[in-house]
Amino acid sequence: MTDAWNRLLATFRAVYGGVRHDRLTLIAYGGSLFDPDRFPFLEGRIEDSIQVLNSILDNNKKVLEQVKAKRSQLQEKLEGTEKERHQIFTQMGIDVTAKKMILVKSTQHFYAGFAPIATEIIYVATPGAITPNFAAIPYRKFSGPYWPRNPGPFT
Repeated sequence: MTDAWNRLLATFRAVYGGVRHDRLTLIAYGGSLFDPDRFPFLEGRIEDSIQVLNSILDNNKKVLEQVKAKRSQLQEKLEGTEKERHQIFTQMGIDVTAKKMILVKSTQHFYAGFAPIATEIIYVATPGAITPNFAAIPYRKFSGPYWPRNPGPFT
């Protein structure tokens, strides 16, 4: 370890645990950021480092499992909602499967609900907040190459 690194570690220990000296008294701040046992690898303590890193890894695995479970729940909820989109018509007495054509003003979120019952889906550019033709958007502050206006902006 370098001399500067050793001084930094000593400073961290002083901030964490405090210092009592003839000419200096520093009250212990504590705090997890300065805890030498929380980050033993900074001091080169291998055994403690392995234990801490395994603990971090186990915690990250638990968090990842929680995130996956939550994502799965949200995805199921969203899919259920999206698949029921055509039921709005059914509730108003309209049998969408008996119709020749259904028009839905939407960018994409309708697809999961209507794709299973549609023989064809046609996207159209209608007046509104945004066009589905991104190449036609009149950017005022961005002039760089971008897809789809430039088919290969990074080549």
